[in-house]
Amino acid sequence: MNRRQLLSVMGTATVAGCVGDDMADTSGPEDSSDDGGTSSTNGTDTNPSEPEPAIDVSVSDVSLGTMTTPNGRTETAVTGLVKNTGEARLGAVTAAGKFYNADGQLLSSAIWDIRDLVPGEIWEPWIPYSGDGTVDSADLTITDSFAHGRTVSPNGMVLESHDLQIPVDDYAMPRVLGEVSNQTETSVPALLARPKLIAENGHLLETAIATVQNFGAGETWSFDTQVHFQNSDWIDRIDSYQIVLTV
Repeated sequence: MNRRQLLSVMGTATVAGCVGDDMADTSGPEDSSDDGGTSSTNGTDTNPSEPEPAIDVSVSDVSLGTMTTPNGRTETAVTGLVKNTGEARLGAVTAAGKFYNADGQLLSSAIWDIRDLVPGEIWEPWIPYSGDGTVDSADLTITDSFAHGRTVSPNGMVLESHDLQIPVDDYAMPRVLGEVSNQTETSVPALLARPKLIAENGHLLETAIATVQNFGAGETWSFDTQVHFQNSDWIDRIDSYQIVLTV
């Protein structure tokens, strides 16, 4: 699918803003005990909160790939499938690609991350090789992952409108635009909008973050953020998108 065809498709594609079950607040259980809870003599709470959701990430189908850049250069990269196999909604996952020559010597390594990976969701990273030697094999591992530390889909933060702009220029990147209104009676110290661009197979391709500080009651925030793709060919794979709001 070329870029001009995709521009016409996106107008009717199914998109998700900050609505639906997959946008529910899963930032972790709250401690419902009150100040009058019973404690043991050593000060340990005998009514502890429920355990935090388990964090677990798997990597599969690791392979080398190539792409031709807009200037005609062939680029090698490692890709694979990174799945949130745990119970926690992850605020970020960082993957590392390591590249080796035919003798098994390490040539180079690089990292890339994704934001907001829900349980069961799969991310397809594309991590390019930037060295000079000839790559014979590569490995893909997870170096960091952590649960969301923010409230997802906060009450009173309403996504009024949103749009995805796909570039026709090979050197340009997609942009996600939106307007959010604060329909509460208080100011929010920081509101984050996290666009998620999703492929035809339902896998997550790339994410971005837009932030506003001191978002006042009754105000409307207009954001416009670029989503950077390591593999520009994958822009043609965009089938839908989501915008996740967090505070």
